[in-house]
Amino acid sequence: RHQLARRGLVIPPGTIQPLDGFVEDLTPGLRQASGATERLLLEHALAAAPVAEFAAVAAYAGFQEQLLATIQEFWSAGAEAQEVAALAGPGSGFVRVMAAYEAALERAGAVHRARRLSLAAAALRRRPPAAVFFDGFFHLTAAELELVLAAVETSGRCLVTLPERGAEETRQALLDQGVPETVLDRGCRPRPQPVVVEAFSPEREVEDIAGRILADRAQTGRPFRDYGVI
Repeated sequence: RHQLARRGLVIPPGTIQPLDGFVEDLTPGLRQASGATERLLLEHALAAAPVAEFAAVAAYAGFQEQLLATIQEFWSAGAEAQEVAALAGPGSGFVRVMAAYEAALERAGAVHRARRLSLAAAALRRRPPAAVFFDGFFHLTAAELELVLAAVETSGRCLVTLPERGAEETRQALLDQGVPETVLDRGCRPRPQPVVVEAFSPEREVEDIAGRILADRAQTGRPFRDYGVI
């Protein structure tokens, strides 16, 4: 949107937005827990469902981060505590903590991201948009895929663009659901050639990156906003 504005094209703010902003517009009445709230609720869940195997490390921030990340991975795959219990058994310590955490979220009046994506998909089916375009994705989680498929099924026009490489799993998932594919005759995205450079220290790495950016800018005139460091 900002790039279009620099070219003199006026675009309404809600026309181009990140996926989470799109989901927020579809589910305005829902509250998604912040990172701090998530960690606090997880502490409460660990206290409410004590697990002997976790006792020695339950208080450590690193363990809690990994536990929360694992729970979120299951959510992203479309599995909540009830589904995980069918695999691991209801007596699993992890399942008990996960269930306690989901209950804590519900009591707090919040939802996790995967649940919000699912509700956003349902909102799309109730109120189909005229057109939706998804661009810039390599991998879609199960919950994100559900949202995209809801847009494909209900909107007047839906377009999902994927790169030639790196999005094979997402491409196959869309094809498996019957989404038609159009392959462009020529690529529209640049294909940068990767260069591996070994740095002797983090400081030297930063200096080398800065030097390469300045050298490229001097040669091409490319604005600084077009450079990115990952």
